[in-house]
Amino acid sequence: MEGRPNGMSWRELKEAILDAHKPIKDYFFRGLGNRLQFEDSCIAESVMLQFAKMDAPALPIHDSFIMHHGFGTYGELEEAMRRAYYDRFHRDIKVKVDMVVPIKPAKDYPIGDKNFFADTSIDGIINVENDYSQWRDRDDMWMNRK
Repeated sequence: MEGRPNGMSWRELKEAILDAHKPIKDYFFRGLGNRLQFEDSCIAESVMLQFAKMDAPALPIHDSFIMHHGFGTYGELEEAMRRAYYDRFHRDIKVKVDMVVPIKPAKDYPIGDKNFFADTSIDGIINVENDYSQWRDRDDMWMNRK
């Protein structure tokens, strides 16, 4: 059943979605979702631009950001998120901060450890693709085409 997620027709899938979200089903298919996605993107853009000016990239993931742990330690990311929301809606918002333990270098993990990470140096990050990607092969083929 190609083109049919879980074997459902669009009508069946739509009804399943509406049934799963009964409290808000009246808001579906009115363009509100697009508006909320736009507002969310404006807030995320504000946060990313603030850190870009500091030469500190912030990678947006859904409603969160990944960046150097030092900016979370001193509350800069949390404050940037709060400020961006306030600037957009003139209201305060609760921001949940989950700090992730910094990645340890590969040499600190035994071979086969499920927590093993590759080299986290700049060169290690840039060159990791060589181990996991065929991008370089495809790029070479493209560049050498006749």
